[in-house]
Amino acid sequence: VEDEKLAKQYFNQGVDLFQAKRYTESKEQFQLFFNMVPGDKQAKDYLAKITREVERGRLAQERQRMAATIQQLYRDGEQFFKARRYKESVDKMRAVLKIDISNSGAQYTISRAKDELKKIRLEKERQDNILALLTQARSALEKNRFDKALEFYKQVQNLDPENQESKEGVIASKEGLHQHRLDTIAELLKVGQEHYQFKRYYS
Repeated sequence: VEDEKLAKQYFNQGVDLFQAKRYTESKEQFQLFFNMVPGDKQAKDYLAKITREVERGRLAQERQRMAATIQQLYRDGEQFFKARRYKESVDKMRAVLKIDISNSGAQYTISRAKDELKKIRLEKERQDNILALLTQARSALEKNRFDKALEFYKQVQNLDPENQESKEGVIASKEGLHQHRLDTIAELLKVGQEHYQFKRYYS
């Protein structure tokens, strides 16, 4: 009689604790009951329900944890993008996609960040080309190769119409070419005059 009373107490406490969602304590009570009444179907059903609820709770906590992680990664990725730290933004958004592969916000930010990185790369290539052309133009100008200098300066202007050095270089190259033509004409006239005088002297 005492055992039946104690067993009933365990069972009722197990039910109360289950309804209060205190699953660990409920499981302990049902196991105590089950030890006294082996094979009881109701107790077995409650233990199975407790296992399902505990697992459901674990999964819910895991989802909440993952959602919080995604939110933090996404926020970091957006902040990096706003700070123009595009590579770091891409890394954060890729971390989001490892958890949530269909996250459209992360996909969109990665696309935008890649576009910005491409712009940066192209701008660097443009600046490198300008620097190389200016170096060649200066060298040609120093060697009085005005035609080559003019060619290089014009290429710079195609890449950067507002480049001040190229504007000045074009003027200097044209002036150099003009002066070179005048010097050539003067030299030809001088040679012609000397030739004329030589013929006149010996005739």
